[in-house]
Amino acid sequence: MELFWRALLTENILMFKFLGIYLLLRFTGTAGEAARMGAMVAGGMILASWLGWIIDVHVLVPAGLEALRGWAFVLVVLVVALVIARIAGRREGELWQSGLLNTAALGLLLINAGAGTNPLATFLVSAGSALGVLLVLVIVGSIMEATETTYVPAPLRGAPIRLMVMGVLALAFMGFRFPL
Repeated sequence: MELFWRALLTENILMFKFLGIYLLLRFTGTAGEAARMGAMVAGGMILASWLGWIIDVHVLVPAGLEALRGWAFVLVVLVVALVIARIAGRREGELWQSGLLNTAALGLLLINAGAGTNPLATFLVSAGSALGVLLVLVIVGSIMEATETTYVPAPLRGAPIRLMVMGVLALAFMGFRFPL
């Protein structure tokens, strides 16, 4: 269970590994938009992680093809993005773009493969990371909605304020790292 909580809060893939920043910059205009995309990405991350683990453990490692992990995992992320696009009824181009740029899912696959984890640990880390991405996207989306009704200087509108909010949020999440 510790793996889950670490992946969710103290080793959040968006805030501490800086993977998936595109998701943060593109899909956090409103809390609803962030929640929808976060749910799709979270489901995709969990599915891609399981498929990646199966391919890695049962195909790549026995065949001595560990050097091809990156390419195999890119294909897994793209296929999962297409499947989720079909399920969600999204346009293929939009999901292809987010699938191509979903470094959070690809990074999670590589992290799990590098750690050589068992299926339960892979699931706990994947679920924690996926829910962590969803949590951060919804929090930042909610804050971005609130900034629409307040004054934000022109140079800080858009990406700069999102990155500043993410930095403050990362500091808050770091509070969970140290025991009292």
